[in-house]
Amino acid sequence: MKHKNLYLSLVLCLILLSISVPMAVAGESDLSITGTITEIEKYGHAVLDIEVEEFEKAGFNLGDIVTVTMEHYSGDMPYFNGYYVEKGEYLLRAYPGTEHIAVCINYGNFAEAAGAKVGDSVEITLKEDDGALTEQEIHNLVYSDERSDYNFDATFANFRPVVMGDLAAGTLYRSASPVNNGHNRAPYANELAELVGINTVMNEADTDEEIREFFEKDDFSSDYYRKLYEDGKVIALALSISFDTEEFSNGIISGLTFLSEQDPPYLVHCTEGKDRAGFAIMVLEALMGASVDEIIEDYMTTYENYYGIEPGTEKYDMIVEKNIMQMLPIITGSDNLEDGGLPAAAESYLINNGMTQEPVTSLKRKLSNNTNGQKAYTLEVSDGNKSIRYSGMTDSEYLSDLMDELKQKGDFDYEGAVGEYGLYITSVNNIRADDDLKAYWALYVNDEYGRYGADSQPVNDGDSFALKLESYE
Repeated sequence: MKHKNLYLSLVLCLILLSISVPMAVAGESDLSITGTITEIEKYGHAVLDIEVEEFEKAGFNLGDIVTVTMEHYSGDMPYFNGYYVEKGEYLLRAYPGTEHIAVCINYGNFAEAAGAKVGDSVEITLKEDDGALTEQEIHNLVYSDERSDYNFDATFANFRPVVMGDLAAGTLYRSASPVNNGHNRAPYANELAELVGINTVMNEADTDEEIREFFEKDDFSSDYYRKLYEDGKVIALALSISFDTEEFSNGIISGLTFLSEQDPPYLVHCTEGKDRAGFAIMVLEALMGASVDEIIEDYMTTYENYYGIEPGTEKYDMIVEKNIMQMLPIITGSDNLEDGGLPAAAESYLINNGMTQEPVTSLKRKLSNNTNGQKAYTLEVSDGNKSIRYSGMTDSEYLSDLMDELKQKGDFDYEGAVGEYGLYITSVNNIRADDDLKAYWALYVNDEYGRYGADSQPVNDGDSFALKLESYE
């Protein structure tokens, strides 16, 4: 009888155990909430009618991994209060200053990818409690919209001059929006813009319609910005944050061409003055000869201003890697970020995306602190596989002097020999003309075959030179 009772007890325990384990698993997956898409933001993020507070009261927490299910999409993603995923990855967002959660793709368009539209039903289910908590805690970036929490107006408005490389002091500035007061910074950015005498503005965040709507808001007080806009000194680009798209590069070209047609001082801004403005500023910094370290330092000043993140910290290095080291290769076309090659690479980015040489040269002239050169020039080097374009201002009398000038800057190299017709080029940027292959470096001047050696070819204002690796029979 005793053994029989023990046997029955064991059987009962096994039964209870078999019941309790599935109930525990089911309990995790039972945590779900359903909402409706109420808005598709202009960058494709799908905003739901579920408030952040409501969502977290239901049992969800930042750092959880959730499953988002809708008619044409189902996938797992982390729940973060910032864009703490790699480019192209999905997240459920509870962004500071917003009331509702949203389904997003970092640097992408969720609505297009998922076929989402306003009115669609969305179910969110807990996949893994605290499954991405470490990433949330490392990345967690929240800033204050209260002026009293910052030491200076310029820090609060993220307003500063950009002076490095050949950028002249007083020609280029960047900031948070002086017109959109959603973060309480517009009046301060506007006042600082007026103080330094901003003449031309590149607005990467807003449409013309949105700008005019800001003018009508009760808290609008940026009269200086309004005057610039009414005088035709502001270009509205309304760019997304998909830096490697044709739409974005077209916007950059439109904005910088507009700047080239106007006079400095220039102001480049988006909403926070962080990523879209950061990209455009990077292009200009690289174009004007800034080093990679200088570009990093300027971009990260925004994170010091907003979040107090200092150099040498884990967060600082992480942001450099995830943001800057993703943006710069788009500009340079390579992961090899050598300081000496940045100006030519940035110019190639502009030319390859549709900006013509004249506005590039004009913009460089207006931004430059080099007042000695009086003659504008371009020099294109083509080896048959790729082309690199150099441009700027010079006082060089002959082409060889100009090439020596470029060589001293470190982003260009050449070798030559003196022949019957003067100096001819044997190697450019370590690419040597191979006699065995019947190759030679041909010189073109204003699209015509050159008639002189490089040491006797005059340099005139506006000249266009080309060195092309060609072959002869």
